[in-house]
Amino acid sequence: MVIDLGDVGVIATIRINGKLAGTLWMNPWRLQPGNLLKVGDNFIEIEVANLWRNRMILDSKLPNDLRYTWTVVSDAQPDEIPPPSGLLGPVKISIYR
Repeated sequence: MVIDLGDVGVIATIRINGKLAGTLWMNPWRLQPGNLLKVGDNFIEIEVANLWRNRMILDSKLPNDLRYTWTVVSDAQPDEIPPPSGLLGPVKISIYR
């Protein structure tokens, strides 16, 4: 079996049935779960980290009192388009025999 995340914006950690299966940070965004799968239902979690820059870009559009972040120096501009981030997919689970 292979879990293929398709495309990911930055980094993804995969857990299967509550156990760490691995962390992916570059292409190919694929993981073999090994013996973490069990007969019956399985629970797969995918945690994806966003870019700090995306948060800074969003905050640059907000009034100071509504911002979540601050820094001494930032070149983030309100009209800047944030780079893609997150689980961009398509996610596929393939079973091989």
